[in-house]
Amino acid sequence: MLRLLGAAGFSASVAACRRPGFLSRPEPTPEIKDLNLLVAEEYLFLLDFETMEGPWSEAYPHWPLVVHESDLEGLFGQASQAAAEGSGAYDGILPIPMPTETQAWLDYELIQPWDAHLEEGGLPGADRIMEGLDLPVREAARARGQQMGLPINVSSIALAWLNAPLEAAGVTDDPVTWDDTMLAAQAIKQSSSLIPFDRAFSPLSDLTAMIWSGEENPYTSDDHIKWDGEVALLALTWLQEMVLSDLMPESERGFGMWMRGQTAIMTSVDLHGAVANTFQGAGNADVATTGSNMRLERDSAKAGTPFWTNCMGLARGARNIEGAAVFGVWWLGPDNIALQRRIADVAPKPAYRYVYEHDLMADAKYDWQRTAMDTVRASVPLRPSPTFAQELEVVGSWMEEALDPAGYVPAQEALITAAREARAVRGEVGG
Repeated sequence: MLRLLGAAGFSASVAACRRPGFLSRPEPTPEIKDLNLLVAEEYLFLLDFETMEGPWSEAYPHWPLVVHESDLEGLFGQASQAAAEGSGAYDGILPIPMPTETQAWLDYELIQPWDAHLEEGGLPGADRIMEGLDLPVREAARARGQQMGLPINVSSIALAWLNAPLEAAGVTDDPVTWDDTMLAAQAIKQSSSLIPFDRAFSPLSDLTAMIWSGEENPYTSDDHIKWDGEVALLALTWLQEMVLSDLMPESERGFGMWMRGQTAIMTSVDLHGAVANTFQGAGNADVATTGSNMRLERDSAKAGTPFWTNCMGLARGARNIEGAAVFGVWWLGPDNIALQRRIADVAPKPAYRYVYEHDLMADAKYDWQRTAMDTVRASVPLRPSPTFAQELEVVGSWMEEALDPAGYVPAQEALITAAREARAVRGEVGG
């Protein structure tokens, strides 16, 4: 699907292109050239191009937006096809989750660095963007010593819970640690018929997040996650105990049960607390609370939480690379906080510190996002790997074996085997 936006701005005067507050133009009489963006349709609600198009076409009438839609799963394939054809069909691509998918986009040479546009001598105002990025977020979008993506929003793993069941169970303190969570789940089991605890997107949201919460450095010296480390063993043993105590289902029920209000506590991508407030409480923020990634030790967050940032990429072979770069800086810069507040409203969390510091974000409903970003700022970023999803699948399959009471596999055996097979997966692709 294709949308042409901004055609009405073609006849705007050159003088309008130089209004104060907007980036300077590359030419006194700019050539009209389409700006082609390939966007996952699931992300269109976040961009809200209908609202964005007016201000953009007023500021940059010579670069009318043309939006090409793809479903999220097909985004990589559509970009690959255009690159193989050498069509230069796209200038910008979004969203690209980094670092979880960075390596694949690089290996197929689908994106190019932002550095020339963001560093000194690049686009006016770009320095303010880079200053607004906390180092871990910036690093998450870097690879091969270059800035490969411009962060849009950040997702991270955190605990959330429904307030009423915890209150009814007599749980008065927010769960912070693994022990807190188990005790709260035990109280809920005794006082209600809800699933006391669950996870969505295992093993990222449970085992991986628990490794981050207990390791200062969750990686080995050769860049593998410590799947068979001491903290991982403690974590999988904790999960086994939760299943055997009937506090957690052996196979995740995930978002379905959470959305229906049938799960009391869940670890997942951290917007699930806000989602519960929106869909269960019609916007009532008292339905659910979003906490932080549950910790092994109360007084130390260790490596923090696994996080990734959805980025805008610059397409290799783009015909209007300057327009794409200017669009990213214009949209995500500190002069467009209103557009970024939409990110906070519908797909948390905005990536830039100056968004949270602005008066438009003063509402208390954004407090959990500020808190979550505090955790992200102190977290160890995931590292790019082309086989990350496959490695998670391998680890997840051995977790299923270990969490199955009928076919019980000891936690240590499961993790040692999972770690060995995860290494083999990476070895098979030459990594």
